[in-house]
Amino acid sequence: MNQENGIKNIAVFGSHISWDGGVDFLCYLVQSLKTSKEATAINIFLILPYPFISRIKNFLLLLKLANKNPSILWDKNTQLFENKNNKLIRGFSVNNIPVKIIYYNYSQKDLAKKLNVIEADVIFPSILTFGKSFPTPWVGYIPDLQHKHFPENFTKEECASRDTKYKHLLNESKSLFVNSLAARNDLMHFYSSNGGNIFSLPFCPPAPIIEISETLAESIKQKYNLTKPFFIISNQFWKHKSHITAFKALAALLNDGFTNIEIICTGKPFDDKDPGFIDSLMQEIKALQIENAIKFTGFISKNDQLILMSLSVALIQPTLFEGGPGGGSVYNAVSYGTPCIVSDIDINKEVQGENIYFFKASDSIDLKNNMKLLLQKKYSKKSFFDLVKEGDERTKRLGITLKNIFQKAIQ
Repeated sequence: MNQENGIKNIAVFGSHISWDGGVDFLCYLVQSLKTSKEATAINIFLILPYPFISRIKNFLLLLKLANKNPSILWDKNTQLFENKNNKLIRGFSVNNIPVKIIYYNYSQKDLAKKLNVIEADVIFPSILTFGKSFPTPWVGYIPDLQHKHFPENFTKEECASRDTKYKHLLNESKSLFVNSLAARNDLMHFYSSNGGNIFSLPFCPPAPIIEISETLAESIKQKYNLTKPFFIISNQFWKHKSHITAFKALAALLNDGFTNIEIICTGKPFDDKDPGFIDSLMQEIKALQIENAIKFTGFISKNDQLILMSLSVALIQPTLFEGGPGGGSVYNAVSYGTPCIVSDIDINKEVQGENIYFFKASDSIDLKNNMKLLLQKKYSKKSFFDLVKEGDERTKRLGITLKNIFQKAIQ
């Protein structure tokens, strides 16, 4: 924003964003606002609930999840009273984004008061409506409509709650955004909206942040015992992410004689909504006789994940649903110039870039053929300098889109 249009104090509403991908996404949105010539005139305020409220919220959420999976309360990695604010604070710090933190008591009245004190010109992104009479212009955000495509992943109460929340956002916001054109079309279809206040973000992966030297690459290979060419999957282990499609494709590829390959899966094999799913997935791996061709890294650092992506033959994204084109893993892979093999669901067709290959969703043979193609194909990866240049241009484009979204809210 610039001083000519009167916007220089931007409040970032982090109250409902605590998952890792959401933190990365929010930090990137803010970074894109700092790319204009007038960036020095922009003040960023991070709005968070008081720490004790954050801890209570986390505890109540864990109790809710424990209804389906009681073991979560006894998991040594579970922090019952974790302050979720810390994830966002760390995210902004790691990305060198200067912000001033403003705490509020979780009431709209207190929030309005705090925003008035800092003279906020706009607050974003809100997944809950502030209402038409809220004194500060606000921008809504709808992460996804998974409950419409996979209602079996939600209770009837959760589906109804989402519908009510989204209807209020659509009816009461001057401006809201979603992550894709496909999501915008979904909102217009499912909620009979004309789309006048709905903006979609462009597919704009950021610039890479790590220049990977031969020494660094070799150390990562040794750390994860990587001696073969490998494909990588960096998804949550939810059923709709469809890891099984990739595992079946791997089995078929091994049967075709490509025996010197493996798949690396980052993240912890865990599904909080369906605890028994992981056991069934492991049984299928055993039945396919590919246990020795798959490695599960568990939770790893973001940097390690990015380096592994860069070293892979390709990223595989077999998902059956995403909130944004390709999900976060495809964004990261495109940033580093890594080829991507992506399921052809509507939202993924918005993925743009070189070396993007689509396969028919859930079709393991089509996926296998794309994997085989990339194993046989030679290509030269762009230099780090060129990748950064392309990423910076995409980030500027995202910033321009956000500024237009803010202007709609302020009008």
